Amino acid sequence: MKFFIEAIQSSWSWVRILRLVLGVSFVFQSVSGGGVFPALFGGLLLFQAISNTGCCSAGSCDTRKSHGMEDVQETVVFEEVKSNPKQFK
Repeated sequence: MKFFIEAIQSSWSWVRILRLVLGVSFVFQSVSGGGVFPALFGGLLLFQAISNTGCCSAGSCDTRKSHGMEDVQETVVFEEVKSNPKQFK
């Protein structure tokens, strides 16, 4: 329960606020208009805003920052490629 409360209270970005506003407006419109689809879509957006997740089912679109990869430096090796201009005639 403590993790859930911390997830709600932390890292509010503009995208998360946009999902919250759109979710509330879709749910409000479905209640006032009687539509089922806007309620489902608004519920999905509200769930994403509250839980701070994206729409990928495998969890690869999670919006939380990954820790431990900031200090990793990778050496890049470049290889020069020469071509023969006569080859393309």
